[in-house]
Amino acid sequence: MKTKKNTSTSVHTFLRSMAMAALLLVGMAAPALAEIPGIITYQGSLSVNGVSYTGTAYLKFAFADVTGTTNIWIQNNTPPEQPGNSITTSVNKGLFTVNLGDTNVPNMVTPIPSLASVNIPAYLKIWVSTNNTDFQLLTPFTRLTAAPFALDAQNAQTVANGSITAVKLAPGAISGTASLSLTGSTLQLNDAGGSASVNLSSITSTNSWKLDGNNVSSGQFIGSTNNQALEFRVNGERSLTLEPLQSKTSGSGSLANTYWGKNVIAGDTNNAVDANTVGAVIAGGGGIAQFTAFGVPEIHSNAVTGFFGTVGGGLGNSATRYGTVSGGIDNTNSGLGGVIAGGENNAVTGSCGTVAGGQMNVAGANAFAAGTHAKANHYGSFVWADRTSEDFASTAPQQFLIRAE
Repeated sequence: MKTKKNTSTSVHTFLRSMAMAALLLVGMAAPALAEIPGIITYQGSLSVNGVSYTGTAYLKFAFADVTGTTNIWIQNNTPPEQPGNSITTSVNKGLFTVNLGDTNVPNMVTPIPSLASVNIPAYLKIWVSTNNTDFQLLTPFTRLTAAPFALDAQNAQTVANGSITAVKLAPGAISGTASLSLTGSTLQLNDAGGSASVNLSSITSTNSWKLDGNNVSSGQFIGSTNNQALEFRVNGERSLTLEPLQSKTSGSGSLANTYWGKNVIAGDTNNAVDANTVGAVIAGGGGIAQFTAFGVPEIHSNAVTGFFGTVGGGLGNSATRYGTVSGGIDNTNSGLGGVIAGGENNAVTGSCGTVAGGQMNVAGANAFAAGTHAKANHYGSFVWADRTSEDFASTAPQQFLIRAE
């Protein structure tokens, strides 16, 4: 018999990694570590004189360096250059399968060891015969790639005491004097500042917050138990801040007033409540706007500058003490207890003034303005103006003025 390599080759061989996939699975929660077999499933095709062979074949296997002179593994250890006894296998239409390292296979004496410590490329050597007498060593050898080296997962299951030394750690991997220990189900951290521990068995689905929601009981909550503000962030940016109860005083002497309240700030990151304010609410809004194709993007944040002021949303709106701006853009409520319902560039300049909406309107103390360019500048005046672009203004208190052209 004469054999030769083919694709046109007489023996075409390849390593199968299906068995190796199972070797890579390590059960982390298993009560005992499963033994990983030193076995590699090898499959090949055999042809004689260009014809797929059917019958009995006799094979010998070893792992060696690229020259084939230094054996790394040999199926039955003797002699050093070639196994003494062959593996008998059936070949059907050229195809055969052998479990290398399986000691249940006759004449397969030696399991395959871990290859991770081999510092040279490893190659598979195969001797083949159809009569168990004349053996041919096939060349070139087949290099072992990633799958056989996964046998080193056997060593990864356990770490011997003292096997991890300082030289095996990256610089800076461990710093300071902190230590972490696990005793039973108690995880403890010790450092120069003291120690802290947690009982891992106490962490259950009933006392932790789950990503898919919880069945909440009376008295349970999400939040803080100290007096620091609580922030919620989206994409790393603040979207909601809940500030704790605090007190602030305005005025002095007999005119001093003290207020207690909690601030709520939602919406754009730049939305803000004055530092000396309590009870303020910014419900949302604020952001960046570019009003024309050639304009420059501008920040229009919302703000509350006085006690218990409220901005419902919109862009660039501000409210002072007890005042409200429901929405719109660039509206300024600087009057105590004033209201701006919405619109654009409206202002309340006196206490309890009201702008119902519209554009470029102004309301003074206890005054009302609506429409466009309505200026209720005097106490108690009522001014409504149509869309004419010129100002329509009160001239005295308590006036009732309407412009409709």
